[in-house]
Amino acid sequence: MASAIQSSGWRGKLAGLALAWSLFCVVWFAAAALGSRYGLWSWQFGLGQMQGNVNAGLGRFVLIIGAVLCVVGLIAALIRNPRVRPVMLCLGAILILFMVGGRWFGFQLTALALPPLHEASTDWQDPVPFSSNLQTKRELFQCDRNGDGEVSDAERGNCGLNAYELYPTVTLPAGAQERWPGFNGKTVEQVQRDFEWDPAAGGDDREEKPYPPMHTATTMLDRDTTFELVADLAYKQGWEFIGANHEAGRIEVTATTTWYGFKDDIAFRVRPLEAGGTEIDMRSMSRVGLSDLGANARRVGDFMEKLDRALAEAEATVSYPPDPQ
Repeated sequence: MASAIQSSGWRGKLAGLALAWSLFCVVWFAAAALGSRYGLWSWQFGLGQMQGNVNAGLGRFVLIIGAVLCVVGLIAALIRNPRVRPVMLCLGAILILFMVGGRWFGFQLTALALPPLHEASTDWQDPVPFSSNLQTKRELFQCDRNGDGEVSDAERGNCGLNAYELYPTVTLPAGAQERWPGFNGKTVEQVQRDFEWDPAAGGDDREEKPYPPMHTATTMLDRDTTFELVADLAYKQGWEFIGANHEAGRIEVTATTTWYGFKDDIAFRVRPLEAGGTEIDMRSMSRVGLSDLGANARRVGDFMEKLDRALAEAEATVSYPPDPQ
């Protein structure tokens, strides 16, 4: 006990440095994301350089330095007249570093497991088109660097905006083809289908197929009622409304991610069925990045699941005429 209350000396300073560095790791990765979100630097720098991965970027070195300080500090605190305070400081540093490093490592595993897609849809046979208004807003936001309201060919060629295609295919640069072999040239429809888990399988294939099922929603409600319901549910998600064309049955919004501030554009199509009732389709597309880490697929899957529940509740309040005998 007497040794525990003695001055920790240089070992205490080393343990304090380990703890300070672990807290610096938290600040570093938070700054990488928030700095990108608020325009202090590009998302390529924040995600690619500050966070990085196991092969590139500064994030790995930030974590390695922290791990070395924690291990050396803990060993120093335990050998020859152990000191309680340095041990506790090092254990605290290890706990913080474990949480930060675990999140970083989990991000890397997710990136490796998911395909190089940056959009998802409930229907690729008859995709939901983006309006010219939404396409213009996408281009102006991402490419209009001088703020003159126009996009020059030079700006368009260097802004990194994902090209909008009605029927998209996976197009990868040479380096990305090595990371995702066999995907280049495939249709987005085919890749999405290959990675969607099958509800009929009872969830047994979720580890191999990480995308949720994405389906066209149908309802016996009329188109006008359904349109208002979809618009209201989209509004409750906190998304920015771009336009709602009731006559065309089209709703367009933009979602902004919490950390890096990535913007994903979303379009809904609400149209009547010939046999009665209404069908709803959804498409979500990231403005930048080869891979969205499954964000658009999760968004589409989650929203359509919420929509199914909302439609069921609305249908329960409607009285339908009996079927003719």
